[in-house]
Amino acid sequence: MPTPSVAGGQIAEAISSGLLRTNNPNAILWQAYVAIGASGAPTVSQNGGGTGPITLTRTGAGTYTGTFPIMAASTTSIAYVEVGVALSAAITVAKAVVTAFSPTAGTFGFTVSLNTAGTAVDPANGDALFVRVYGAHTGQF
Repeated sequence: MPTPSVAGGQIAEAISSGLLRTNNPNAILWQAYVAIGASGAPTVSQNGGGTGPITLTRTGAGTYTGTFPIMAASTTSIAYVEVGVALSAAITVAKAVVTAFSPTAGTFGFTVSLNTAGTAVDPANGDALFVRVYGAHTGQF
C-alpha cells in the first residue's frame, strides 16, 4: 500500500519529537502555532518552537496561503487541513475557513473573519492561529 511521499526521516523525526501520536504507522500529522504580528503578519512555530514543514504567507487582509510536503494520491488515503483561532483577546477574529487544499500539491489557503458573512479581516497583533495537516491511509486503521 502506498504511503505519503515524505522522507522516512521526517516521519521518524515527528515520532521522536512527540509531534506524531497515532497507532497508524502510515499517518502523518504536522501542527503549527501561528503568532500574528503587525498587519496580520504570521510567524510560524512548530513542535513547540522552531521551524517545520508548514509555511504560511499573508496574501491579503485576512487571507493566507500555506505549503507542506506533498502527499501521494491514493484511493485509500484521507487528508485534510484544519485551521482555527487559538487566541483573539479582543475578539478581532472568530473563525478561520479553509478555502483551498491540495494534498498532492502540498498547498492550502484560508480566510479569517469575525462575522458570519465571512468578510476577511486581519487578526490583531498578538492574536494566534493554529494549523494542522493530517494524512493517513484509511486501510491501515
